[in-house]
Amino acid sequence: MRIWAYTRAKDKIKTQVTFTALSNDLADMVATACEKMKLPRPMILSLHETDFERFGFTVFKQDQFVEDLGASELQIRKLPEEKPMTLHILHED
Repeated sequence: MRIWAYTRAKDKIKTQVTFTALSNDLADMVATACEKMKLPRPMILSLHETDFERFGFTVFKQDQFVEDLGASELQIRKLPEEKPMTLHILHED
C-alpha cells in the first residue's frame, strides 16, 4: 500500500514523503514516515487507528507529540492503488 505523509503549518504543506508500507500496521507506517522526515513520533490513539481504517487517513495534532513537531499537524494517508491501464482497440470491419 502506498502512503503519503505530510506536515502542515498555516494550511500549507511543510514537509512530505511517499512510500510503500511494508505492513498494514499504522504504528509501522507512522514510524517510517517520521524517520524519513526526521520528525518525533506521536502518541497513537485508538481514534487514529479507527480513522485510518474507516477513512484512509488520520491526523496527529501537535499536542499528541511529546517533542515539538515544528508544524500544526502530521497527516498519514493511503494513496489509491495504481491500476494498470487497459487499452481497448476497436476493429472496424
